[in-house]
Amino acid sequence: MHSMFDRSTAHLPTYLKSLLFCLPALVAFTIAAYPLSDWLIDDAGISFAYARNLADGAGFVSQPGKVPVEGFSNPLWTLLFVPRFWLNPEVPLWTAKILGHLFSFGTFFFGFHIVVRLTRSPLFGCLAMTFLALNTSFVVWNVSGLENALYAFEIIALAYLCLLTLDRLTWRLAVTAGLLAAAAALTRPEGIMFALLWPSAVLVQTVRDRRLSPAALRPGLAYLAAAALPVIAYKAMALFYFGNLFPSTYYAKGGPDLDTVLGILLLEGSLINNGLDLLAGLFGFAWLALGLFLIALGLCVFAKRAVAPLVFLSGATALALVTFMLLPRDWMGEFRFGTPFLVLFYPTLFSMIWIANDSLPKARFLSRQFPALVTVAVLAASSILVHQIRFARFYDQPTTPFTDISERYGERFNKAAEILGVEHASFL
Repeated sequence: MHSMFDRSTAHLPTYLKSLLFCLPALVAFTIAAYPLSDWLIDDAGISFAYARNLADGAGFVSQPGKVPVEGFSNPLWTLLFVPRFWLNPEVPLWTAKILGHLFSFGTFFFGFHIVVRLTRSPLFGCLAMTFLALNTSFVVWNVSGLENALYAFEIIALAYLCLLTLDRLTWRLAVTAGLLAAAAALTRPEGIMFALLWPSAVLVQTVRDRRLSPAALRPGLAYLAAAALPVIAYKAMALFYFGNLFPSTYYAKGGPDLDTVLGILLLEGSLINNGLDLLAGLFGFAWLALGLFLIALGLCVFAKRAVAPLVFLSGATALALVTFMLLPRDWMGEFRFGTPFLVLFYPTLFSMIWIANDSLPKARFLSRQFPALVTVAVLAASSILVHQIRFARFYDQPTTPFTDISERYGERFNKAAEILGVEHASFL
């Protein structure tokens, strides 16, 4: 008996066609990001400083000669810049921008394939990724010099592998998914939450098939080892080298605790409002995004169309939303911590719209796809109205540019030290 994914494989576009269908999203993303070509957020300088000092042989420190303190929370992203500093000691503006675009394109590729595997519609896959590419939050933080682009790529690639796991449970898929889960945990601290995605896919598969596959043990152990060992190795190094298990930002800003979790369960106003604000940021109204999502999912379940993959994707999207709600509000604005939710929401919603539309009775004088296309047109109008305002506002006043901080606290003090002839100065 062949599964849905087996039957749909023949309808998937070739690798080259997939890249071509992702180009509109990349072009839209590049155009939207162009006004921010010279902008990096000041916090990116923290990663750059640690990477440069490590590349120079001064150790994993913020300044040469200082006591090692884990002052960053994105170790994998920071380590990516070490080879760049071997070649050039200057601020890696274009390296950060190029990496942001490359990882964004990878995100479009896997998001496109999620939609196409479920709908067999390259058009809808392309539309979903173009909506994502024109989301203000996604664009801003993917080119900010921070780790969001890498994080987005890891989350969507992991979700795609989990969809494949619904169809074939192999240890190779499990190992790859485990490594992506480990990478997400080493890119952002809350990324450890997404290690739940692959076990969730196995659970959905088990419920769908009404039995646990006897072959699940080997992939399960492979996933656990691949996900846990890199994280354990890094944490052991951090404990030995920095003297703390968590980065200093955790102790300075605080992190989610039991009270935060209980606040969500008890529908505490401030935490729920965080989630509603993120939902409203999609199309202007939280009720529009949430209502359409739930209605489309309900229609798909009622019609018994692609239930298992859509239940998994909906659960993954909900997990990303809850993870965002658990985190403290970020002073940088534009939903910096909402990236995983965005990259999961768009392919999930567009897949459900297409499948729900396909299950409706066909009108005599209208194309079968007419309701879906009308829905997308309404979402496009709402999205354009919302995001053109947010883009204009951010272009005009981007959050704390790195160049401003560099001039104010770096070059000014360096010039003063040079005039005074001081070679080893501190701020004090």
